Amino acid sequence: MGINPEAQFQFSNYLNDLYEFESYFKSLESGDFFEERGLSRINEYVFLNKEIDKYRKIIMSLKKQKYDLNTLKFIMEGETFTQEIGLLDNPNSYYSVHWNIDKLHDLVKKHHINKASIPIEIILSRLSPGSVPFVNELLPLKNDPIIALDYPLINELPKIIIADGNYRTVRKYSRGEREIEVFIIPSRVHLDAMLDKLSVTSYKIHHNCLHIINFIIGQIKTEKELKKTMFRFK
Repeated sequence: MGINPEAQFQFSNYLNDLYEFESYFKSLESGDFFEERGLSRINEYVFLNKEIDKYRKIIMSLKKQKYDLNTLKFIMEGETFTQEIGLLDNPNSYYSVHWNIDKLHDLVKKHHINKASIPIEIILSRLSPGSVPFVNELLPLKNDPIIALDYPLINELPKIIIADGNYRTVRKYSRGEREIEVFIIPSRVHLDAMLDKLSVTSYKIHHNCLHIINFIIGQIKTEKELKKTMFRFK
């Protein structure tokens, strides 16, 4: 399928609108993030505003870019999974991550990830609402392990995202099965299956911000320790 320049521009704008960090950044800069959650600030991070401003500029720069045609075509036609990640407790603070499902399967093999057997109700609790609108018992059922992504940045427990196997999970549960086999891909691994630079960069910025928060509230003791945990940006 060909994509003309106007469609490329419009779809790029649509995808770029799936990233809204500004209220999150302002909440950190003003200190509201800590006050609203009753968090005591143990350490001062003197580079906070400078760091946030750097992240703001990186996101703004990426949102101005058009998606390349191959990425757009794959998002529209390939087997992908997209998850919205909330940043604050409001609907206007979030970002989206896009993964290539085939690449996730390749990473399982490349990194020799072992399958785990997990209670199926735990997996059900992490399925996206409405992801399985109906079940057809007449269709053949795959028995391959499903794929979950370790995502330590989210508030929900367990901190995983189900990227492949939603239908399989619901179908198995409806048949009375109580456990399901799962490949859980570590966060530093599934970064390689993200489809676009905005997804990867958003993950890294969210990761860095949470570690800065943990330093400020005393869960990370020193700036040297903090620096070791953070992704670097040029």
